Amino acid sequence: MIISSLENLQNLDYENTKEFILYMSNQDLQENDLIQIKDAILKFKKLEILEINFSYNNLDLDACFLLSQAITEGGLNLKNLYLNLKGVYFNRNDFKDLTSGISNCNFLTSLTFEFPMLDRDSSGIENFCKMVQKLINLENLSLQFENKIIQRIELRYISEGISKCFNLKSLSLDFKTSLLVNSELLNIAIDLKQLKYLKTLSFKFSKNQSQQNLNKARQICYKFKQLIKLDLHL
Repeated sequence: MIISSLENLQNLDYENTKEFILYMSNQDLQENDLIQIKDAILKFKKLEILEINFSYNNLDLDACFLLSQAITEGGLNLKNLYLNLKGVYFNRNDFKDLTSGISNCNFLTSLTFEFPMLDRDSSGIENFCKMVQKLINLENLSLQFENKIIQRIELRYISEGISKCFNLKSLSLDFKTSLLVNSELLNIAIDLKQLKYLKTLSFKFSKNQSQQNLNKARQICYKFKQLIKLDLHL
């Protein structure tokens, strides 16, 4: 069920619904709105699929905390989680709370995450990548980084973290609107060789990557034994 208005939260079947999609992009969400959303998520008895699009909302600190709390308490039985937080600012502590909440989703097999705006230090991405390693049932992972300068150390966190998600079958990394350190492209491809079950791999890289490095990364990925589909482009 797709919800785009808080008024519709009153009409949901909280006993039997397994999929909840909340599309509230580019709206002026207040703390009271997040309280309603959190309470609604916690009412579901059989929720397995949760999709939340809060992109380009100006969430205050309390609202960010409430979203983290909703994931922490309401995501225990989730199998599929999609969070779109593009254009939303999270400070260091709030983002740490959010990643901690996702780590409680022990049955998660699929995670799609579109990163918010973070503090300039690398702790946000570091904490996220440490968290994702703990999702031992994770098979499908899709990450999108928008309008960000990805530092060398952050790329290492991403590369090393994902390479320890040993049960991954599908991986998508989208850096198309971000800037990457050129040499790190090859390191990501090399680290992913550890994913023995990976069948589908999609990379979208920024224009600052050289075609030569892209071709080298493609040759590395072609050697992955289980890989069926490879989509690697600028």
